[in-house]
Amino acid sequence: MWFGGISQRQRSRLDRVVKTASKIVGSELTSLTAIYKDRSKKSRQNYLRPNSPRPSSVRTITVRQTL
Repeated sequence: MWFGGISQRQRSRLDRVVKTASKIVGSELTSLTAIYKDRSKKSRQNYLRPNSPRPSSVRTITVRQTL
């Protein structure tokens, strides 16, 4: 996922763009960081489902990710 590979400075700039857009449209918008965390979590959950189409040779490991 592209957002996980950007620097903190780039992340802050993108969140500032979202904040500005939020003011323009007059409605609170979800930050890109929150969207990234939510989608990453859903992706991991889908992958770890028992009926996931992953190869049986893949072991389930726990990955700790910090943003």
